[in-house]
Amino acid sequence: MSFYKDKKVLVTGAAGLLGSHCVKELVKLGAKVYANTHQKSFHIEGVIQVKNDLLNLDNCFNAVQEMDVVLHCAAVKGGAGSFQDNPTQPVLDTIRMTQNMLEAAVKKKVSHFGLVSSTTVYPLSSEPLKESDMMGHEPYEGYLGIGWMNLYMEKLAAYFHQACGLNISVVRMSNIYGPRDSFDLGRCNVIPATINKAVEGLDPFPVWGDGTAIRDFIFVEDAVEGFLKAVETSNDAMPINIAAGEKVTIKQLVETVIKVTGYDPKIEYDVTKPTAIPQRIIDTGLAEEVLEFAAKTSLEEGLIETVKWYRENKND
Repeated sequence: MSFYKDKKVLVTGAAGLLGSHCVKELVKLGAKVYANTHQKSFHIEGVIQVKNDLLNLDNCFNAVQEMDVVLHCAAVKGGAGSFQDNPTQPVLDTIRMTQNMLEAAVKKKVSHFGLVSSTTVYPLSSEPLKESDMMGHEPYEGYLGIGWMNLYMEKLAAYFHQACGLNISVVRMSNIYGPRDSFDLGRCNVIPATINKAVEGLDPFPVWGDGTAIRDFIFVEDAVEGFLKAVETSNDAMPINIAAGEKVTIKQLVETVIKVTGYDPKIEYDVTKPTAIPQRIIDTGLAEEVLEFAAKTSLEEGLIETVKWYRENKND
């Protein structure tokens, strides 16, 4: 990807899962990387770290000054439990950050802008969902806040592209997991929560829901590859699915985590806990056609890497 060589690239949310791996890959590609964080700190050789609260518009202007590319990965995130406890802040703050960054990118004449959306925009379906399947439909009712939030950001990006000529790439990410994820049980998603419980030896082993919910999990390194290809290739603000394209039940996930951790607890499914959408299957045909992208990492391979990282870093 010579596209990124010697370009000044700002990554927002650089301490998060997707952002940190974007930073790591951009360094390999020869970019001049600026890592924007808010409260967290991290160090990667050759990366300039900038601390900004992106809820402040002036901070956004300062952050994008003289940047060629902006990869906007910043968002207030959490699992089903955290959204249940505090449903409004993640939505409102994420929208404000995105509005600010788009405005700053236009005013400071950024060349390319990458926006991370989510497959939460889609309605409930038993078939693999294509990008066009959003047309005329609404997000699943269980994703009323976050689904409409992502859809609004997509529409805002399309408007900035049309009205201001900003080159914008929009990717709809499925469930990302991998090293550097959050493993805080009060805020994290299903994969880090499951790994946390297995490594810490919980027995009985609690699982939210009845195990039949279906998801599409993509390893973070594959997600980064798809995102960077989209920013290089597709700049018309038309969303592209970045996913593994494989359906996995929560029961299969739990069994695979138990296998790779070498743990054999008694599993207890709790149907009183929130699990969001019952199934989500993603069509990746457009990414394969337009970006020549397909995920390479199997679930078991990705979980092995993630468990290894967690065991080595859980006490940091």
